Amino acid sequence: MEEQKQYDNILQEQEHVEVVDFLPSLKWQEADITDKWLDLTEDYVRPQYTISYKGVPFAPIGGIHALTGQAGHGKTAFFTMLMVAIIKGEYCGLRYELSRDIPHPKVLYIDTEMEKGNTQLVVKRLYKMLGWTKNTEQDQFRVLRLREEDDAEMRWAMTIKAIYETQPTIVFLDGFIDVLYDFNDNKECQTRIYQDMKVASFFKLSFWNLLHQNPGSTKMVGHSGSFLERKTTDVFMVTKNKEGGVVSFDFKQLKARGRDIEEGQYLFKDDEEHLGIPYIDEKYDPNENQPAQKTNEPKEPTIDEIKTTIRCIGTDTLSYFTLRERIKETFGIGSTKAKDYIMRACNLGLLTISDNKYTANVPNLFDKPEDIPPF
Repeated sequence: MEEQKQYDNILQEQEHVEVVDFLPSLKWQEADITDKWLDLTEDYVRPQYTISYKGVPFAPIGGIHALTGQAGHGKTAFFTMLMVAIIKGEYCGLRYELSRDIPHPKVLYIDTEMEKGNTQLVVKRLYKMLGWTKNTEQDQFRVLRLREEDDAEMRWAMTIKAIYETQPTIVFLDGFIDVLYDFNDNKECQTRIYQDMKVASFFKLSFWNLLHQNPGSTKMVGHSGSFLERKTTDVFMVTKNKEGGVVSFDFKQLKARGRDIEEGQYLFKDDEEHLGIPYIDEKYDPNENQPAQKTNEPKEPTIDEIKTTIRCIGTDTLSYFTLRERIKETFGIGSTKAKDYIMRACNLGLLTISDNKYTANVPNLFDKPEDIPPF
């Protein structure tokens, strides 16, 4: 009779094994995770949402959020309506949600790009909407101007200093691209966004970041946009419309970790000072009377189209400029479209960037059909 084999019980608790040579360069054995464990006995703590629209809350304390859109498409006006709702308690369906926990919220608005007169116009609109007396200091609202500071790292340092000094409930950074040296630098973008998250957690605030879209696309610019989209709790987009001779602005939530809010539309109404006061059209129905899709509207490229385009990199390691020019020359397209293909390829994991050089990152992407064995 054959001797019956004995097998270890894989469900049995395993004896601790001393590992010495596993990934030594990472020095993972020295990592201190003592205070990183989640206490599974604690009661669930509901997110402290700062604001809601038609009863659906978003933008929690400790979270970072993004607003995007094309240049000149009313993004700052959308920020203004959020700020008014937070300070006033409610505005056009927007409602401040922390009146019981934080009854006197503070708002910090940081402008990195507008000349002084336009920043002052934002303030004048907000004061008008809140009924505040002109040219007065208000403890609930502060504005930091960083347009004349020409160093990105210093702008970010000044942002944190302003947060430390004012202790706001909500921060609006207009815009995020100006605290970066290079919005296509993987390492820098990742570091800054992790710091953005850490600031929101450490100071217990809600952190809004404005970042433009690539021209002709709905994607936020560069690697900064890709990382920001992944790490935010909410992403909103605004779009300018000129249908029928009436200028209006649509807002839409592209990403939500909770429930999605309804799409909406806002316009500007004139006043005696001709400031242009933004307000949400509460009768707007996003499913009614929508214009037909324009036939000449840019079409989003498919994954196969992106792969085909990126194949021209071959097995080379190229700088962004060299890769862009090779794509342009090979396929006869412009700089903007070539850049869009590169960014999308990075987002899909088809390209890897290291030290500002791009290489292919897909097995067999560049194999020729005749080189593949038939078995």
